Formats: sequence, structure tokens, C-alpha cells
Amino acid sequence: MRDLRSTPATVTRWLGRCVSAVLLTRGNGLEVMPLTGIGPVDTAVGEEQRNWSLTLWNPWFVAGGIAFGLATLRAGRQREAVGAQDRASGSR
Repeated sequence: MRDLRSTPATVTRWLGRCVSAVLLTRGNGLEVMPLTGIGPVDTAVGEEQRNWSLTLWNPWFVAGGIAFGLATLRAGRQREAVGAQDRASGSR
């Protein structure tokens, strides 16, 4: 039977993975679409605004996705290390 304390940690890790995926998809998707001409192009937005968005805003979404992904990986590894220590100390 699973420990109830592990349930919030599992949910948190899954949420971290989902946030990371959404941020990376948004940052990379909106970076690629205007550059390749895929998808609708809003004519109300000028070329200068589009370039400003590509160079200023989209990299922050990518950086946030990477940060969430790395934090999620670290939390999972840290939890595994603590679990291994608990098992090792309990078997003595």
C-alpha cells in the first residue's frame, strides 16, 4: 500500500511536468509559427511587434519551462534519495 505522503508529492511532480510542457510548447510553438508562416497571422499586429515578441517574451516562456522541468526532476531525485535512506536505515 502506498504511503499517503507520497500522493501529494506525485501530484506535484505531475503538475510540474504539465506546466513545463505547456510553457515549452507555448514558447517554442509561438517562436516557430511566425518564422515559418504556419498558422494564422494577425494583420493587426505589425512586423515590429512580432519581432519584439519573438526576442523579448517567448524566450521567457522557454526559460520557465526549462526551470519547471529541472525543478521537477530534482524533486523526484531528491524524493528517491530520501526514500533510499529511509529504507537503508530501517533495515539495520
